[in-house]
Amino acid sequence: MKSYFYYWLQEISPSVYQLRGFTPEEVMQQPLEEVLCPNSIQVVINVMENALKNIASGIILPGRLYELEQPGRGAKILPDCYHR
Repeated sequence: MKSYFYYWLQEISPSVYQLRGFTPEEVMQQPLEEVLCPNSIQVVINVMENALKNIASGIILPGRLYELEQPGRGAKILPDCYHR
């Protein structure tokens, strides 16, 4: 799946290793397709498209909490992700 938005990770908790089996340094180097599962990528794309439309219209909505599925080594988890 192709990434539609330029994104960057600003900070990764060391606990990512216990959750996903990757070090923070490994996660920082992963493309979006390795950071999130396909269904979660679509959620992010939809949220970002709506946010950009709202911002262009002068509407700024409060942040929301989303659950995004992230692949791990050997398992998948559902951590919370705060979007604003």
